[in-house]
Amino acid sequence: MIEQLKDLLQHLWGMLLQNAFWIFIVLLGVALVIGIFAWIVTRVDRDALRKIGSSFRPLFSPVGLGIVLAVVLWVSWLGLGMLRNDLNVRLMHRESATFSSTEMPAAGDTTQYSPYASYLQERTYTRNLILPPDILEQIGVDGAEVLTPYLPDPTTENITRLSDQFRRSGRNVVLTREATQITEEPIALESTDIKVDLGFIQSSDSKRSYYNASFDGTYVFVNPLNETTAARFNFPLPYGSGTLKDFQMTVNGQNYELANLNEGYLWQGEVTPGQKITVNVKYKNQGSRMWRYELSNKREPIKSFKLVVTSDQTTKFQTGSLYPTSQGGNCYTWDLKNIITAQSIVLAFSGVAIRETLIKVFSFVPISLLMLLGWVVFLSLLKNRRVPLLGLVFAVMGLTLAAVFGTYLVTYLPAAIAVLLALSLGAVVAFRALGSAYLVPAVVSALTPAVFLWTGNAGLILSLLGMVVVLSLIPMKR
Repeated sequence: MIEQLKDLLQHLWGMLLQNAFWIFIVLLGVALVIGIFAWIVTRVDRDALRKIGSSFRPLFSPVGLGIVLAVVLWVSWLGLGMLRNDLNVRLMHRESATFSSTEMPAAGDTTQYSPYASYLQERTYTRNLILPPDILEQIGVDGAEVLTPYLPDPTTENITRLSDQFRRSGRNVVLTREATQITEEPIALESTDIKVDLGFIQSSDSKRSYYNASFDGTYVFVNPLNETTAARFNFPLPYGSGTLKDFQMTVNGQNYELANLNEGYLWQGEVTPGQKITVNVKYKNQGSRMWRYELSNKREPIKSFKLVVTSDQTTKFQTGSLYPTSQGGNCYTWDLKNIITAQSIVLAFSGVAIRETLIKVFSFVPISLLMLLGWVVFLSLLKNRRVPLLGLVFAVMGLTLAAVFGTYLVTYLPAAIAVLLALSLGAVVAFRALGSAYLVPAVVSALTPAVFLWTGNAGLILSLLGMVVVLSLIPMKR
């Protein structure tokens, strides 16, 4: 019997949620009609109105109000459970939607690899191969392709000049290959100075937060040779960054643009002996969850490296990565001198899907109703006051309706603002229903679910609120 009644109430609540707007219009119309009727009755026959009111007087007795409060609390508890499930389904549908009315970045973890500088140098190599005696006859018939098993393809090795000579040594044939090859010799960066600003945005489509990153890096290197040489500077484009915006690269103050980005952003030019080259790179991109900077692909000395990251969200660092040398607030600084390392700088952000946060918030509302009820009853008994049963009925109804309002308000406003606004309205209703004597219980109980908006700190805040409740119940000594 109880299960059937529960199913019936759940079905009715579902119908209420689906037709909430029209039900509100109907109730508003009914209230208007009753108000007009009451006004007419008071103008015509006030005694009749008093008789009608006296018939409802037993309902406002302590026993009657207690029963009404229990029913309202039970219905609110069941309704809030269904409301939470309905909210979860709606948010899941929004997450899996193919189209969205708001911007959703296609980027994930962003990894920026360190650029590298090098100079080009020609080296000549000589190689001798002893070949079978009949190799010359085969070359005469089949061509130079018969040498393929013995020699690699020179076109894949940056060969600028190639010379082959054959000579006999007894019965064998000796091939002498002389190849001039262009090689890249690394140049250590004199200094690296990078500034990164990460501004986080919480998606209104119930997905995880993402960040808008602004990257500004300045790199300096010097020609180590005593002669003019061709130098290169290769800036790898960030991996996992999605679309790059406002990308700009300047070399010694001159803008540099490149059409072919297959090898990254590659600059090449003639550098005189001891000449200093300063390269500045700026860009903006979007990412989420992590931001990584790879100091080096191999263990090599780093003369001077400075990275300053500013973030408006709590940051953690991957275990085993380089931790900042200093930090203040949400500003983290890596200031490294003369080091050799293969470690990376990895920042992780404790962003939680807004759907998970909202479910936690509205799952706690039924507990806050019990918290308000117990707090008010216990405080009334301590102060030798009459328990405001009617006020509790309206307070419970107000907090429940505020939660319903909040679950739909998150569709139109950012989650944190919607939750705080809805719970604040509930606090106002509870305070109005209970009076100034119960200001603290009304406000604290109504706003307690909002602690789950502070990801990772809800337990701490709930503990503090628990102490506030206990302090409010301790009798003051005179």
